[in-house]
Amino acid sequence: MAVSLAWSGDVRTSMMASAANALKIATVHKLPGRPVRIALGVSTFATLLASGWFSIHMPYTHGALKLGGWQMRALARVLYNWMARLMQTDIPAAAGRFGYMGLGGLLYLLLAHLHDTYAWFPLHPIGLTLGLAGPIAWVWFSVFVAWLLKIMLLRYGGAKIYHQARPFFLGMVLGSFTAAGCWTIIDALAGGRGNVFTLG
Repeated sequence: MAVSLAWSGDVRTSMMASAANALKIATVHKLPGRPVRIALGVSTFATLLASGWFSIHMPYTHGALKLGGWQMRALARVLYNWMARLMQTDIPAAAGRFGYMGLGGLLYLLLAHLHDTYAWFPLHPIGLTLGLAGPIAWVWFSVFVAWLLKIMLLRYGGAKIYHQARPFFLGMVLGSFTAAGCWTIIDALAGGRGNVFTLG
């Protein structure tokens, strides 16, 4: 039950974004839609089965405390500590939190309106949503550098230079994931344990 919080509340990526990117690639390259949708469905189902099995098998086989500090230990305790605090303490309903939620929604709508209406407005509303997420503490500088380079390319090079430079930046992202994947394989073959790749 506690591990399910890591599954549902601390995901590393959004499956919908990956699916949307796959469908966009299929549209651009004029691939038939039916095989792409079948491949997405099969891969999603296989991934759910494999990750679910590993999430149960690995902790019971090797011990959850040996697998990872965040998902299996720290985050797993959050749910039980929260439930225990609710059972032991009379915590009244905090109506003010709905006000903060409404304020956040209004700020998001304002930023979205300004971003869509005025070409010069530099802030994207997604920043308000992601600003408090934990991984932003690791990747904020990389995001800032990418944003600054994009602004400079568009301002001094124009749309043509910007489109010509996109493969370079996509290659940097692919290179990061490729390096992490290669080192994971080397780590597994060499018997390494406990090595973690962070974002950024």
